[in-house]
Amino acid sequence: MMRPLLFLLLGFNLGACSEHGSTNVLSGAASEAQRAEKMPHREEKSFNGWGRFNFGMNYGDALTAYPGLVWKAESVRKCRDEMPSSGCTLDPADGSRFPLTAGVALLPNVSFNQEGKLAAVRLDQFLRSNVKPAHCEGAYGQLWDGLQETWGDPTVSSSDEREVLIRRTPGGREFLLGVNDGAVVGREAFNVQPDGRQIILRFGYIGASDLAPAVCHLSILYLGPKSLQPPLEQRTDPLKNWY
Repeated sequence: MMRPLLFLLLGFNLGACSEHGSTNVLSGAASEAQRAEKMPHREEKSFNGWGRFNFGMNYGDALTAYPGLVWKAESVRKCRDEMPSSGCTLDPADGSRFPLTAGVALLPNVSFNQEGKLAAVRLDQFLRSNVKPAHCEGAYGQLWDGLQETWGDPTVSSSDEREVLIRRTPGGREFLLGVNDGAVVGREAFNVQPDGRQIILRFGYIGASDLAPAVCHLSILYLGPKSLQPPLEQRTDPLKNWY
């Protein structure tokens, strides 16, 4: 029950609150791209996916891109049944092996449009039980440093969070986290490009309660161009939370 709650709370992002009047992150991604189109042009480093996952690659090729990855049987079945109508997402099974990202253990989820073309890659991890806020924030800082060193500073935008926390990454860079309804959240967008491609770093932490353990969520979304994204109205409900 904690996973849907955390995703709901993560809708209140620090980086671009106006983009999240709804819990759908795709609207925020579109707003970032629209702002990029209006900004003076500056040279951006191009990217076409993440690692061996390339935007537009076929479903079958993505299945076998990393031999150490094992996909959940349920997600494979859903792709078989739902891809032609609404697209789908492959989720990694427990025990999958995958390289560390900036020293943090993340696993990929890969999303496809109705034509079976890869549209987005999301690397994420949920840590539960006795995870402490400092541990979670430290891992987020490592990912922040890694993205900044590769792609430059993130997009700057305002926040209406009830409380803002100022933190520093292991590399000494300052970043902000917001506090909302007991959850600590963060969001930064890197390398936003006019065609919709962008990299979104997300963070969420909910402390332990009498009913549930603490949860730390870390995520990096590599979002492909708008031309690859399924129309929102054609997605099934679970896929509305791709991003």
